[in-house]
Parts: sequence; C-alpha cells; structure tokens
Amino acid sequence: MSSPLLDLPGEIKNLIYDLVVPETTMHVASSGAITVFSCDDEQTLTTPAKAAGAAKAARPVPLALQHVCKTTRRETMVHFYARTTLILSSPSAARMFFPRVPPALLVRIP
Repeated sequence: MSSPLLDLPGEIKNLIYDLVVPETTMHVASSGAITVFSCDDEQTLTTPAKAAGAAKAARPVPLALQHVCKTTRRETMVHFYARTTLILSSPSAARMFFPRVPPALLVRIP
C-alpha cells in the first residue's frame, strides 16, 4: 500500500516537512549525552550504552513521520539535519557523534 504523501510532488512534500520538522539545537557532550532543544521542548537522549543503565529509556526526537516508512524517514531526516544547529562540547564528542550520522546527512548540517 502506498501512502498519499509519497505521491505528492517533491515541492509540496518539502513544504510539509518544513512545517513538521522543528528547528532545533543539538548539544553533544563528551559523555555521550545528547540534548535536543526545540521550540517548546527539551529532551535528553543518551547513547544506547548509557540508555541500558538509565532509569528512563532514550527516545528519539519526536518526528512521527520518520516512522511511517523508509522513504519518509530518509526525507524527514534530511530536513531534521538541515534545520539543526549542532554544538559539540569537545573533540571527543565529535568523534562519538559523526560516525553515527550517515554521510549523506552530514552535508546537511549547517
């Protein structure tokens, strides 16, 4: 079954993604913790190793469209990284963060 969203022209999908993907600031600490700030929301995410011992499980940034299918995930993540300001606390934070990001998305980070 095909989603009607996927049948829309790219220009219209991009307008929709611009509306639903928030502008965010992502702070990556050398401890591996990632804090994402958006308009009205703050979430602390942790690496999988940290999440295993954490009292609260790590959750992804709330972008429901990324869970629809592989195509919408790829398209929404392009918009997410294009609209995210990245703050790295140290060179070790960069060494932990950048290997996790697909190369096609790295070029989207402003």
